[in-house]
Amino acid sequence: MKKIIILILLSLFLTGCQGTTKQEVNIPFEPDNSWTMTYDGKATNTSITFTITEQQKKPNTYGNWYEIEQMIDENWQKVPAINTCIFDDIALYANDNKSLVFNINWEYCYGALESGEYRIVKYFIPYLEREATEEDKEYFYVEFTID
Repeated sequence: MKKIIILILLSLFLTGCQGTTKQEVNIPFEPDNSWTMTYDGKATNTSITFTITEQQKKPNTYGNWYEIEQMIDENWQKVPAINTCIFDDIALYANDNKSLVFNINWEYCYGALESGEYRIVKYFIPYLEREATEEDKEYFYVEFTID
């Protein structure tokens, strides 16, 4: 249920385009915790930059993995990779300011994207007192437009 709420909220509030428009979305996970993503509109046909800011006491874990999807006939479809994409299996955490900036350059994996509506698919794992499993992953999307 939490994954569906995240997807709906991000789909409603995170549409981007080239430019400098800032957008924020607050996604509640627990009554006193929240997570914010800021997409500053910095997307090109080969890269995107966005920031995650956390307010909770225990940090989420993020990784380098991502996929790109394109809106085709009102459906999100995976963009086929032109090369084998390999991601370092490392854990990324927010810094002392509780922020984590993602600078993703997909040129090697996907090449230069043509005009259209796209989204980056990523996930995080909420802080757990146990070892995480595949089911613990929370997916989120950053939508953007290439003109």
